[in-house]
Parts: sequence; structure tokens; C-alpha cells
Amino acid sequence: MLQTFKKLIDTAKAYWGCLHLLKSRSTQVFSAHKHLLLLTWAYPPDVTGGVYRPASMVREAKKRGWNITVLSGPAPDHVTEAGRYLENYVSNIGTIVRLEKSKISPSHKLFCPTISGGFLNLIETIKQGKQVCLKNPPSVIVASGPPFHNFVAAWVLAKFCGVPYILDYRDEWTECPFDFVETGNTDTYFEKKCIENANAIIFTTQSHFLHQKKVFNIPDNKRVALIPNGWEAEDVPGEDTVNPLAPVNLRIAFVGHLGEHTLPGGVLHCLEKVFEKHPELSSCIRVAFVGSKSGSAIQQLNEFKYKESLEIVESVPKTIALKIMQDSDGIILINEPRLHRYRPGKLYDYISMKTPILVYGSGGEVENLVSMLGAGFVLSENNDQELYAALMGIKEYKKSLDNSSIDSWLEKHKRSMLAGSFIDLLESVEA
Repeated sequence: MLQTFKKLIDTAKAYWGCLHLLKSRSTQVFSAHKHLLLLTWAYPPDVTGGVYRPASMVREAKKRGWNITVLSGPAPDHVTEAGRYLENYVSNIGTIVRLEKSKISPSHKLFCPTISGGFLNLIETIKQGKQVCLKNPPSVIVASGPPFHNFVAAWVLAKFCGVPYILDYRDEWTECPFDFVETGNTDTYFEKKCIENANAIIFTTQSHFLHQKKVFNIPDNKRVALIPNGWEAEDVPGEDTVNPLAPVNLRIAFVGHLGEHTLPGGVLHCLEKVFEKHPELSSCIRVAFVGSKSGSAIQQLNEFKYKESLEIVESVPKTIALKIMQDSDGIILINEPRLHRYRPGKLYDYISMKTPILVYGSGGEVENLVSMLGAGFVLSENNDQELYAALMGIKEYKKSLDNSSIDSWLEKHKRSMLAGSFIDLLESVEA
């Protein structure tokens, strides 16, 4: 009985928190200059693909004289070596406010609103964001997603402060074809509202922008910027960086997370067919999978017939991961159809290491970029003849990748250069 009563009280508190979404405008006049409030769920020492872009933004903002407050999700329970490396990357840059886990637990039956990132997290972000704004008002608010409850929080907090806000789409929201963005019953409504009221919107690819423009009827006069992901020049492995993998005759590697959208089964099955037709290759080719792996990915790795050719490596610090890319004869990028509007962050690191990329799956942004730069081989799915030809020519192909066209592209796609474009947009919106 007491537990039921507490659930009812918590449910009432949750709905009360929802009312603050509707009553968000402050009567107080805020004044600030060059103070960025960044809303991002993942931030160092978190180690996910979502930390690099916000981290490069705040570093460049600091160089350009901005004060920075970051409102992010709870700190990780365990900090890895890779996490400490990232934490040093953004040390002494600004004030970090970590979201506190909600202390209420409403009834799932009675509390109905759902959203990417969680409605309780949205309520808590707005609550703590208002405290930040009252103490040290921002001049611009930027929200980076996923998760996308931060977009809604930016909209609400911008109204509260009377300042502009910018949306940074690292991935798609309600149009995302993958389940790593979990949407609920309010996401479509809120995405439309956030887009409609944003002072500027950032996309990472032209394909993503054109798709959003069509779906959400984004007007031509809406300020939009295309700022792709990039690579970090400071991460290039030094002479003292040690590759933990022993030298072999020919090694190809996948470096990064193996998840729902990067399952290895297809490329492994294709490699099995190569080994069946050319059995001598199974003893001289090693395939390394470096990084975290989902349960489905582990199952597919375990089903691979040629176990002696596999090397399974857990997550390693960024410089070691890059060293493995650099020393490999080829690096695998899985390009399934749902990725066609995306350029995965690892693609930029792959290109920077000047190792031939084996793109498994044709089409989309990835094929266009790799083909334009001549940075590797685009392989049709289930085509073992193309894979065999690529493996046979890959060592010679690697010698051709040290060229001026790739160098020129890499210079334009350094994270510092791209972050500079972000700060230019920030300053124009603030003005």
C-alpha cells in the first residue's frame, strides 16, 4: 500500500515536471556575451562515438574566447584508459555539470509520455539547466543529439533565457533507421517544434539534410550548416606507439563498435567463400576485430568457420586503435543500405591513416566519398570474387594512397577546422 502511494506521488511529480515544459518563459532579463551552454549526453570520460564532436566544439570555443558550460549525463561508473585520454583532451576548458539521476519513479501505466533519452531525463535536464541559467546565463544554447531529449531541453531553456539555440544532429531522430535511437509517443511532435523554432540547424551530410528538409518541410530561409565529422590530427600515432598485434603476412582489421548496424556476418560469410575457393589464404590472412561488440556480433564471430584467421581484441586507447589501422593492409567498413545517409565517424580516421578501406556494401555517402578519394575498394555484398581481387591487390594499392588529393581533403576535415566552422556559426547566431 505504501509503495503504491509513493508511485502515485512520483507520478504526480513527473506530470508536474511536464508542466514546466509549457511554462518556460522567464520574466527575468538575461544578459551575457560569448557564453555557450552545451547540452550533450555523452562527454569525456565517456567513451562513445558521440563524445568527439562536442569535445572538439568546446576546445575550439575556448580558443576563440568563449566561456563554456556543459550539461551532460551522469559520469561513468568506471573510467577506462581511453576515457582518461579523452578527459585530458578537454581538461580545464569549462564548467561541467553532470545530470543527477531522477529520484522519482512514476507508474509506467499512469505516466504516459515517452521520448528519446527518457522523459524523466528531459525534466531533470530542464530543471538543472534553469539553475545553470540563473547562476550564469548563456548567450547561446547548443544541443547535440542523440539522445534527443536535449533538443527539447534546448528549446525550453532558450525560451526561458530569451537566447538563440542551435541543434546539432550527429544522427537522425525520428527518421533514424536504427534502434540505437529509441523514440516514443512525443518525439515526432517535439522534433517538428524544435526544428521550427531553432535559430540554426547543423547536419553532418548533404543526404541527411535533404531528407530532413523533405520530411519536415524545412523552409529555404532556415539557417542550416553542413559540418561533417572529422579526424583529430593530434591523435596520429607516434613512433613510440606500440601495436599489440603481432606482424603477419596480410592483416585486415575492423576498428570500432560492432553493433546492430555494423554486424560482421555478411563480410565474414563472404570471406569464408574466399577461403573455400583459395584454402591457402586462410593460413596467411588475419582478420582483427578491435573494439566493443554486441551479443549478436559476438555470435556471428563465433560462427565463423576459420577461427585461426580471427583476432578478437577488446577496446583500446585511440592512439593504439589508430596504430592498428595504420599498420594493417586493409580496414573494413560495413556499409549496409540503412547507412546510406551517413558517414560513420570512423571513416575519417580510416582515411587519415592512409590504409586501403574495404567498404563492404555499395551505395550512399560512404561509397561516394571513398570512390571520389580513391581511398579503397567498394565491394558488392556477397561477392567473394571482388573481395578476393581486393585482398590480392591491397598491399600494392596501399602504396598509392600517400597522395596530394587525400592530403588536401584531410587538411579541410581536421576536427579543429570543422569546429572553427561551428564557432563561426555560433558567433553569427549570437550576434
